[in-house]
Amino acid sequence: MAQSQQPLTGERAACLAADGVEDVEYTQSRAAAEQAGAEVHLISLKSGEIQPMDQDINPANRYRVDRTVDQADPADYDALLLPGGTVNPDRLSDILPTGYRGAELCDIQSTDVVAVWGAGPVGQFAMGAPGCSVPRR
Repeated sequence: MAQSQQPLTGERAACLAADGVEDVEYTQSRAAAEQAGAEVHLISLKSGEIQPMDQDINPANRYRVDRTVDQADPADYDALLLPGGTVNPDRLSDILPTGYRGAELCDIQSTDVVAVWGAGPVGQFAMGAPGCSVPRR
C-alpha cells in the first residue's frame, strides 16, 4: 500500500479488548488499522494474554497484551480501536463508560477526525463523549 493509501502512517492506535472479545472483530479491526499504517497496541484489563472467542462460545487464538489499562497513557495514542462482540463491552464495564473512557484515553477533540471500526454502540458513545459531540468528519 502506497504512503498516500496509508493515512495512519506514524500514528499509534490503542486496541481496547478483554477476554471474550469476538476474535474476528479484534483481528479485522487491528488488521485494518495496521494496513492503514498504524502501530497497534493491545490494551486490556490484565497483563499476559486475552482469550478471544469465535461466535461467543468457542475459544480462538490468544493474543499478548502490550499494556494494561492502568499502564496506558492517552498521550501515547492517536487512535482507538474498540472491537465488538457480545462479551467484550461487558468485560470492559458497560457501553457508555467504555466509550467515554476510550475517547478520554485518546484525548479526542471536537476538531479531530475519528474512525470507528466494528465498535457498534461503544463507538457511538465514544463519539458522544464530551469534546466529541461535533467531530469534523
